[in-house]
Amino acid sequence: MPTKIATGSADGTACVWSLLTGEKLLGPLKHNYWVVAAKFSPDGCLIATATWAHDSVRVYDSQNASLLVEFPVKVNSALNQFLAWASDGKRLFALSHDGYIHLDVSAKTMLSEWLTHNTNNPTCIALASNGTFIATSAASSVSLWDTTTHGQIGTVMEYTHSIRTMAISSNYDLVTSGDTKITFWGLCGFLPSHYVSGPA
Repeated sequence: MPTKIATGSADGTACVWSLLTGEKLLGPLKHNYWVVAAKFSPDGCLIATATWAHDSVRVYDSQNASLLVEFPVKVNSALNQFLAWASDGKRLFALSHDGYIHLDVSAKTMLSEWLTHNTNNPTCIALASNGTFIATSAASSVSLWDTTTHGQIGTVMEYTHSIRTMAISSNYDLVTSGDTKITFWGLCGFLPSHYVSGPA
């Protein structure tokens, strides 16, 4: 059960709070612009942040607040689902405003980047819990990508509504919402078997 939460603020700070007591445990971590996202790594050892109006995604040590790395990714300021940690906490994916997925390994340096299917208003990403593929949305469409080869998997999935949030369930259902609609797409019948097997 989670005991801490990381928050970002329009005053350019990020903080960590106790969910049990409301006490501030860490911070403020000072940025130059509005912090529009703050996300713990799965083991809680790292915190990724992203700022609006500035090309910056940062990774901090959650124990001593030291800045480990900063890399130049400008995110879509209108939404906040553009950061995704792999379950091992060693890979961080970030979706930029121009439709690129950026991959950082072990919070040290940017490893690679690749362009998604549509650069028109990219909105969010969701990583499968087994880490084999990632979904990215733009406007009313979603594409799936191999996290190792960075190649697109299958065809683009088109929706009748704009996508504002997205998640992949533990049994590999793709859940999207937007324009008052929630849609479930069963990926087990859509993807090759090795993408939907192993630890979920």
